[in-house]
Amino acid sequence: MAQKALIQKDRRMYDRIMRSRRPIVVKTRGNQWRRCRMAICTDAVHYMLRAHPEIHKEFIQSGCEDIIDMTVEYGIEKRDNLVGRAAMKIRSNMYPTIIVPFRATDQPERKQQLDVFRVHMATYLPHCPILVVEQRPGEPFNRGALLNFGVRHAQTPLICLHDVDLLPQEDILHAYTDPLHGVRHIARAWKRYNYDKYMGGIVLMWKRDYECINGMPNDFWGWGGEDDEFGARIRDNQIPIERVEQGTITDQENLSVDEKMKILRANGYKCKDKWEKRAWHRRYPGLRGYSDVQDYDRLATVL
Repeated sequence: MAQKALIQKDRRMYDRIMRSRRPIVVKTRGNQWRRCRMAICTDAVHYMLRAHPEIHKEFIQSGCEDIIDMTVEYGIEKRDNLVGRAAMKIRSNMYPTIIVPFRATDQPERKQQLDVFRVHMATYLPHCPILVVEQRPGEPFNRGALLNFGVRHAQTPLICLHDVDLLPQEDILHAYTDPLHGVRHIARAWKRYNYDKYMGGIVLMWKRDYECINGMPNDFWGWGGEDDEFGARIRDNQIPIERVEQGTITDQENLSVDEKMKILRANGYKCKDKWEKRAWHRRYPGLRGYSDVQDYDRLATVL
């Protein structure tokens, strides 16, 4: 209402509204209000969510239901209204696009894992779009390049980089939609790789931050190295990292670290020059990443 008063150049009404503890209605008139009304209502909903974080859970759980209004006293109503449309627009941006790097050419079990993953995520996070990026056959797996390609296709402000073999359970689902102030390493709750610099598995972040750090390195061919360099890019840019320590993540592979490494070595899946690449990226931080798009269409396709 205060913003309405300013648009209509009524400073006395604006001052009165700002001094009052009770709602004051300002009548709507003029083309300027019609041009600005959605932005004003969107700002109002953002303010409410920041000022009253307790309403966030109800807001997220309303899913795809129509919303008319949002108030601290009465919660969320569901019918058509300008504030409701602004709230639904904001809500749609709170569900991250889940981006899954994938290839089943030399690991056919990955196809079964993907089928299980799709059903599981559609059941527990039904409003989060899933974007699977499949690598074409012919070269070693390049997880970083696939994720870069997927992020380029994501249509939401929030993105979640997600390995296909990891299934979140009910006690950790909140980590996908809780308010985010930086980067959230959800897979830290999965204790296979239990050290602070590990940034693989499941990572939630803003797309703008991913673009700012030039995303994942795209030159690690084979398993390992790209997530460590990705973590270094996040720390180099001083983006806060929140590590989720509690919660259940089911590993479809169900392997220990030693068992995993044995399979990787036996099949030649590991990145053969991981340490040389890591050293190069420390000399030239932030290069070879998201902005290098020339080879992605040749390398991958979105399922």
